[in-house]
Amino acid sequence: MMPIPKEICVFFPCHTLEDFPTHLRDDSADGLLAGWLAPWHPEAIAAIAAIPTWNRADTPPVDLQNRLLLIPSAAESRLPSDLQQRVGDALSTRMIRVTTLEDVTKEILQILEIPQVTLQAQRDYDDRIADFRALGYAYLQVQLMTRQLRYSSNLDLVVFAEHVVEAAKAWVAADDVLTGQHLQSAFDRLAEERDHYFSSDPHLVDLMLVAESTTGPELLESLQGDSPLTLLVCAAVAEQIAKDFPAIADRIRLRHAEGTLSVIGGSPNDLDRLEVMDGTELACWLAKSLDRTEAALGIRPIVFARLGGGIPGDLPPWLIEAGFRGAVTSDFQAGTGSQSESKMLWQAGGIEIEALTAQPQDITQPHTFLGIGPRLGEAADSGQVSAALLVRWPGIDSPYLDALRRVAKFGLSMGRFWTLDEFFTKGERPYHTCTLPAATCNGAALTQATEQQIPNPLSSTASAFAHTMEQQALATAQTLLRLMTGDGEASALVPTVTRLCQALGMETTSNAGTAAHLAVVNLSCGPTRSSIEMKSAPPANAAGLFRASKVKGSTLATVDTPGIGFSTFLASSKNQRDNPGWFGWLKPAKKMAHGNSLTNEFLDVAIHPESGGIAAVHCGMQRGNRYSWQLAHYDAEASGDGYSQMECQKLRVLSADTARGTIEAVGRLIQDKKTVGEFSIQYGVETGSRWIDIAIEVNLSNALKANPWRSYVAGRAAWSSDALSVRPLIRSKRHRATGKFLESPLGVVIDEGDRQLQVCSYGLPAHRRVGSKRLDTLLVVRDESQRKFRLAYGFDVPAPLRSAIQRIQAPTVIPLADSFKQPLRGWLVDLNSKSVLATEWQALGSDLARCRIVETSGKPTRVSLRMFRDIKSAWRVHDRAAMTVEEGAVALRLAGHEVVEIEIQI
Repeated sequence: MMPIPKEICVFFPCHTLEDFPTHLRDDSADGLLAGWLAPWHPEAIAAIAAIPTWNRADTPPVDLQNRLLLIPSAAESRLPSDLQQRVGDALSTRMIRVTTLEDVTKEILQILEIPQVTLQAQRDYDDRIADFRALGYAYLQVQLMTRQLRYSSNLDLVVFAEHVVEAAKAWVAADDVLTGQHLQSAFDRLAEERDHYFSSDPHLVDLMLVAESTTGPELLESLQGDSPLTLLVCAAVAEQIAKDFPAIADRIRLRHAEGTLSVIGGSPNDLDRLEVMDGTELACWLAKSLDRTEAALGIRPIVFARLGGGIPGDLPPWLIEAGFRGAVTSDFQAGTGSQSESKMLWQAGGIEIEALTAQPQDITQPHTFLGIGPRLGEAADSGQVSAALLVRWPGIDSPYLDALRRVAKFGLSMGRFWTLDEFFTKGERPYHTCTLPAATCNGAALTQATEQQIPNPLSSTASAFAHTMEQQALATAQTLLRLMTGDGEASALVPTVTRLCQALGMETTSNAGTAAHLAVVNLSCGPTRSSIEMKSAPPANAAGLFRASKVKGSTLATVDTPGIGFSTFLASSKNQRDNPGWFGWLKPAKKMAHGNSLTNEFLDVAIHPESGGIAAVHCGMQRGNRYSWQLAHYDAEASGDGYSQMECQKLRVLSADTARGTIEAVGRLIQDKKTVGEFSIQYGVETGSRWIDIAIEVNLSNALKANPWRSYVAGRAAWSSDALSVRPLIRSKRHRATGKFLESPLGVVIDEGDRQLQVCSYGLPAHRRVGSKRLDTLLVVRDESQRKFRLAYGFDVPAPLRSAIQRIQAPTVIPLADSFKQPLRGWLVDLNSKSVLATEWQALGSDLARCRIVETSGKPTRVSLRMFRDIKSAWRVHDRAAMTVEEGAVALRLAGHEVVEIEIQI
């Protein structure tokens, strides 16, 4: 029989607690924790009458007599070579190789000849054992918290050990009340130790991720107990729970009413791509998600979070508007946080919201708990909000998470657990601010869409985006019509604009085919230049007319229209000549296409006769080629750089006049000496335009592979100088981006310093940056059936955001009656800053309207907003603060990318 050891000692692979290896992972971390917690069994402590100790592995105690030594695997490599012999020579000394917590505990009890279970019928045996282990865990973590931050321990170890031993003896004597008292005293000593150096209490968040596949019995089991818990549930999963598992829904409602559970979310599902949504669509997306979750569970989330797919950095204005009090910006699918701090004020668009930005900590990984104390202490020591985001799936638990919960039950030595509702409404307010990139640039959304085999992942987004642009134009027209006439109920764009023209005094006609006079109505901010086809040329002095050219029996007029304004163009009287060149105001112009060249006032474009791609573009005062373009099939697994080559089989001029020029190239794509596709491409330029229009039709010979970023067909643009930045246009703002996978339906602006190239993809969202001089705009990926596309490339285009919107949503042309004789031109809404947009118009009455003002460039600016009638008063929607109105105009001062929703009374 072995005498009772005088000490149980755990060997640590460190010299002092200052260099305790909190970085260890997997089995090494698990073995270190198991080796430390196993001897904190109350039977063992009572038998030895001492708490466990530790010793550095490379220098064991000189006196090994009558000791029980625990050797975790992480410490084995540091052991002296003669340790085994010394243990053998010592009297009553045993050495245990640490495996699992249960096995080591069993072996310790066997050595001490303690039965596995005693008095189980009289008390909750396992529960109290877990409390002692939680005490041992807290003791280690508090010591690490202070020592690794170079503080000396203030803990009275003698008194602490006395309470632990007395608690163990009371437990053996079946006095549970006295056991609890001494345990509480021991925990209080640890809390005093931690509070001596860190007065701010750490925040612990137990977050459970719930997906459609984890809503069964394992979720119901995980909802038992009363420790604060947060569920991340999208609207689709909430509806599934309510429909298929009513008992789970009832349990969620009960715990939420008790204040021990919160539900966070705000996403309809985990597949939606937020970067491709505009502001109106995003606001509707959030509102519908909250309504669906509330209808299913009776709980309306006040904290926004998503399982994956990325969270764009410009969301705060929409989150605040939707009623959220906080947000979690972590990407749980990727396992990443967004900032080095745990809780910050997330700022965007002049709005801020509290955000949990911490790195998610997987509870199944032992290293999560090995160094949690030092991490929390370091955050508090740095003046940050100290928080740990502990993440798990339903049915998954950890003995170390259980230990942390028990520590929190006894006091604040390791902080307290919060539901995220409480964390954002009652928790410590962060001291520091952060901004997040609006473009995540990781390509995860498109990758996920193709993994889910969603049909037409590119063209469906483009169609939806174009529809959203049309709806915004319709809302603008309806608002203006309501303010003018008191009635704005027309449901389609053309009828609404027609009625708007009538309200402006124009005589319209329904016979568009024979109308000689036309009205052009621009419903976007900023003036626009467009082409309209007329039966005959307008008068030479027509306001807004840039140029008119004879085209196949009619006149193609290039016209300018004010932002949110209108222009009318009346055909010349019959006694005037039909040839627009007759007018003295029209200077003779060259035809805009000849051979393999396109040219206008701004651009000289050369089409490569052998490939059919764009070989060169000369523009502006700079010498040299600025740009080239080709259609490319990309396969990352193919030879070379993975790109196909274009082979042109036919090149011809389709149209060549003074209004526009078009050249068609027909050929095939060759990769690894095989034909992988055929193409037909039309390149066009128009008079007075800085844009090259490209219409593409492509047919593929082989199916594309699963990864959309490694197998695709794209329009590949290349520019001459290194780009200073490639900026996606997202939600009517120009953002910085550092990654190479961009999703931006409005397109991309490439800043080359003294010049810029703009890419308009007409709603196609995906762009891949290749090096510093190339950009692929994806046209076809797997599951994409569309084969006809449009792209446009603009050179030094002023007001890029306005231009991008105008390319997608062109002005509306309304036919006018022949009896209409008085030309009209003017604006209905005026903004005196090119970097500011007024969008998302809504009529609230015959004299009251709401709109959203957006600063697009990221720079502070001042702007004045005028309406067709003097503005009487205006105020911000979110706080009802009155705004300055001077001489009938609203004056605003906007921060970079600020979004302000205002109401206007005229």
